[in-house]
Amino acid sequence: MYTIKVLYEYLFYFFYRGVSIAKPQFALKWKAATVMLIGELMILTSVLNYYTDFTKSDILSEKRSPILILLAAAPFIFIKFWVFDRRDQWKIYIAKFEAWPKQKRSRWDLLMWVIVLFVFGNLIFSFYLMSRVDWAKYR
Repeated sequence: MYTIKVLYEYLFYFFYRGVSIAKPQFALKWKAATVMLIGELMILTSVLNYYTDFTKSDILSEKRSPILILLAAAPFIFIKFWVFDRRDQWKIYIAKFEAWPKQKRSRWDLLMWVIVLFVFGNLIFSFYLMSRVDWAKYR
């Protein structure tokens, strides 16, 4: 049984391979980590949208918005540092997954595509739910 950590590491590897196709070939680790952070912020945005739709209250007011966004992003950035940057662990993960058989990587790649499509679909659906609310009643 694979753990969430292996899934998270493979997601990094999946994005690392994706950004390594593009030119120029510099800062691949940072590009892959940034793509992961964007995906995590999309999940966070979906959760906030669901909360806003369910409670009919705006959690991100104009005054609190920058502070809450920084506080929400901080744990994700810390996790990235702890899992990938500390002692250059990302190189070990890349080597580990490169050693996997091609068939196994193909199955995991399919799983990663399903996860990525789910995150996008979830974000779109959360905005759809928010669009159906008549916010004039609640402000």
